[in-house]
Amino acid sequence: MAKEVIKLKEMPVKEFIEAMPAAEKLHTQINSYAEQFMVEIIKQIPDVIPVLKKVGEYDQVVFDKLFEAKTADFTAAGKTSEGTEHSRIVDEVKRTAGDGDASVRAQTVVYDVFAGIGPFAIPLARHGCTIFANDLNPASFGFLEENLKTNSSRRYPITTMKCFNLDGREFIRQLLAIKK
Repeated sequence: MAKEVIKLKEMPVKEFIEAMPAAEKLHTQINSYAEQFMVEIIKQIPDVIPVLKKVGEYDQVVFDKLFEAKTADFTAAGKTSEGTEHSRIVDEVKRTAGDGDASVRAQTVVYDVFAGIGPFAIPLARHGCTIFANDLNPASFGFLEENLKTNSSRRYPITTMKCFNLDGREFIRQLLAIKK
């Protein structure tokens, strides 16, 4: 890229940062791929945790911790189409579980082997399904547990979800051993 183009690209960002001093974290898209949404962190105040708000659910996620790089490669949180697909699948499982008695909904069991921060597990647990959610990434697992607490309340506690921090194969082996 020519130096002039780089200067033009950076200039609006600097002006934006100066004009928005209260902004805690800014990302810029660095590619145009439909499958992988790649961003670069251009401003960050330390210890700020972004919160993604979806209908009836809050998810905390720090992209650079999850992907351990200044350039974060994430899909589900960054793309509307992924969020829509998550909602579609969650709605389908909820429809299968029904809206009846809580004990009936608890009989719908979901094993989320690669749960990430919980885009499937948490809404289904809030509906009353029994959820076993696992993620190997320690940062994702930490946010999974934190998001479980954030989306649970005294009035509506989530009691049907258990989180694991295991390799996917070990997670499945342990669950199969429990069922025997």
